[in-house]
Amino acid sequence: SLLAFMHIGIPLVVLLLMWVHVQRVPKARTNPPRPIMASLLVTLLALSLISVTAPVHAFCRESLASQSTGPCKDDPSALPLFWDRSCMTYVFNPTTWKLIPGGESFVRQTFKAAYQSWANTQCSGTTKLPFLVAQASGTTQTSRSEFLYDVPNESIVIARTLGEWATLPDHDSHALALTLIWHDKKTGEILDVDMELNGGAGTFSDCDKSKCSGAQIDLQNTITHEAGHLLGLGHSTASGSTMQASTMSGPEVSKRSLEMDDKAGYCALELPAGPCSASNASCMCTDTRVFPSHRSVS
Repeated sequence: SLLAFMHIGIPLVVLLLMWVHVQRVPKARTNPPRPIMASLLVTLLALSLISVTAPVHAFCRESLASQSTGPCKDDPSALPLFWDRSCMTYVFNPTTWKLIPGGESFVRQTFKAAYQSWANTQCSGTTKLPFLVAQASGTTQTSRSEFLYDVPNESIVIARTLGEWATLPDHDSHALALTLIWHDKKTGEILDVDMELNGGAGTFSDCDKSKCSGAQIDLQNTITHEAGHLLGLGHSTASGSTMQASTMSGPEVSKRSLEMDDKAGYCALELPAGPCSASNASCMCTDTRVFPSHRSVS
């Protein structure tokens, strides 16, 4: 193409002109003085070492600088959001599987698989059990995403109809789901998390097991992404990552598996060690903290 020709041709023309100019100057010195060469070499070596040792990542850890409806702000000067307990439990509102074909068993297994993708991440320098995200065996009739003082809170999962989603504030009509993180405004401690699925965005399905059409959405793909938000990660700029904000135009399943940037983000969260392994059928989260009303929560 013309652009490729210019990219290669222009430097060659400049090089030719430089060669002609040098030939016109008698006894031209084409090498710089040795002190300049030595200092340039030292500078380049120092820059190469900095580029190797400096942490380069695209993931974003949510912090107090992040806005509730805005993009994640990875601000080193702001306190990050963090979990201060070893586990949390989420509970389904039964309307979830009424709006998702496949029923209760499909929804429950899909959520477990999504969270396990994150728990399977191996972080260097540690052998501790992963932070436990447990699934309540029962259900709740609570349908409102909220945080309450002085009483135990439920981290609900609920699917909304198209009409419900449209009436809720800060609910983008194009969003497949929304994870609401309630945190202490002063310390950044995560106190409660609720997750809502947009049932009007399409039909949540298993697009890995069966071929999906453009109107279908892979549930595990969506929940694996939302699970990253629950843990404390914002959107990543790394193309193809689980935490990338955008999705493919057609049914997407690639977010089911974590990329290197997602794993690096997970490890950077330094989540507390879990009380037991989620693969253990008897593993449960018994942490039911109640937060006093003197806290300022967002």
